[in-house]
Amino acid sequence: MARQEKSLAVCLEILQDYTAKDFSLFAVLTTADFYSHNSQFHFYRTIQTT
Repeated sequence: MARQEKSLAVCLEILQDYTAKDFSLFAVLTTADFYSHNSQFHFYRTIQTT
């Protein structure tokens, strides 16, 4: 689980690097990520806690 969180942190760093270059790209990625992965993330969290 710690490994998964670390890879997530790396992804966030990459996204933050993109924000400096193109904020609109970041906004699109954030919106797309929320709609496509939010339910999956909740599903994974449920599995990990049980």
